[in-house]
Amino acid sequence: MEELEKLRDNEFRLKKRADRLVAEQEEFVARWEKLLTEQGRLLAEQEELLAMQEKLAAEGKRLAMEREKLISEQRRLLDQRRRLAEEVRQKQQGL
Repeated sequence: MEELEKLRDNEFRLKKRADRLVAEQEEFVARWEKLLTEQGRLLAEQEELLAMQEKLAAEGKRLAMEREKLISEQRRLLDQRRRLAEEVRQKQQGL
């Protein structure tokens, strides 16, 4: 009889422990799913930021090319101005 009581007591403690472990496992799974969801959100945000970075890099490249064109045009106009100034100076000296 005493043996049967010990077995029932052990069975009760084991079931209680098993229930606790199942609850902990369910809690762990819920936290894991939450972390996976957060990771997915962060990955999507990272992809969005990367796309924005690529867009900004392309815009920066376009602006650099535009700047180079403007610098070339500015040099061309400066050379033209120097030539005209030289022509004017030569004409004034010829008068």
